[in-house]
Amino acid sequence: MQTVRFKAGDTLSFVGQVNVADGVQWAGRGKIRKSDGTQVADLDVSLTGDLQKWVVIEKAASETAFWPNPATPGASVELFFDYELYDPLGDTVLSSETVRVIVEYDPTRG
Repeated sequence: MQTVRFKAGDTLSFVGQVNVADGVQWAGRGKIRKSDGTQVADLDVSLTGDLQKWVVIEKAASETAFWPNPATPGASVELFFDYELYDPLGDTVLSSETVRVIVEYDPTRG
């Protein structure tokens, strides 16, 4: 399982290389959730690149500010996200492996 570190209230931006067929107008969707499975938010998922394809997972800081976050220095909160890419007809769905997100305390946040 891949792990990424993230400070509460920052812009979430994750990029990873994927192998998908050319000539297909892939769409994507993603969700971030707590360890008990409770959904925190939908994620913005897009695909970019010509010869090499990259999946881009994003969420604006104005929205991540409301995600679960640690209240004290040194503490962290564990979240998880998954995404999938699918063709327009829904005939092909490619799901990611789960990514663990360690949400760290951010002392610059008020």
